[in-house]
Amino acid sequence: RKMNREMKHVVVLASALAAMPVLAETPRLVDGESFTYELYLKQGFVTVKAGKAYLAAKESERGLFEATLALKASAAVELVYHLDVLMKTRLTAGLKPLRFEKHAEEGRRVYDEVSVFSYPAGRGCAVSSRRTFAGGKTDVGDTRRSGQVFDLVSLIFHARRLDVARLKPGSRLDVPVVSGVKVRDQALVYRGEEVVEAADGAKVKAGVFALLSKEGNETARFAFSLAGGRIPQRIDISLKFGSVSARLCPK
Repeated sequence: RKMNREMKHVVVLASALAAMPVLAETPRLVDGESFTYELYLKQGFVTVKAGKAYLAAKESERGLFEATLALKASAAVELVYHLDVLMKTRLTAGLKPLRFEKHAEEGRRVYDEVSVFSYPAGRGCAVSSRRTFAGGKTDVGDTRRSGQVFDLVSLIFHARRLDVARLKPGSRLDVPVVSGVKVRDQALVYRGEEVVEAADGAKVKAGVFALLSKEGNETARFAFSLAGGRIPQRIDISLKFGSVSARLCPK
């Protein structure tokens, strides 16, 4: 009976490890790296070329990095829908977020967010968040989780680090993600290899990850090239009204 219990424990542990996404040896965060994207806005059944997006990382001080994602509508689209979003996250070299800031102007909705991450005695992650709207209304929230908590930008770099060669389509990682002043339970699911289209129409084979809400709705999608440094080829993000798709521009 004791042997059976031990064997059962080994089988359960092995199954858990097999389902766990595997990290590459080196975090995919390069000082001075930057990418430019054509931005497309989708509302209902209509998709239009909407502006530019930027993703960049730099070493702000020894062992610490700052990663930035910006989305900005063009002047023509601004006549119909105002969009100007800037997200910044401060990260350790091991990709643990320390501070996330977001300034968002989506239509008439304007707000600023700040989330501070701490790791008390190495036991999980504590997040303190504040959101302030243009009219002065302020929301606050404090959350503590036993595992790592992400913001959207740090999650992009974390997903980029996952070793797709050792993943199967459907591999799932539970990822608590800061949203406003709350931490929402989401799942990062590997969709497998797909051919994605760059801004110039070029076709690129990529490893694709979908971010799913607790209800199963897709809130974001990341596609990374399978060669050449796992370049973020496409980033799709759901907005309050519609969604945006950032497609990589050629150098």
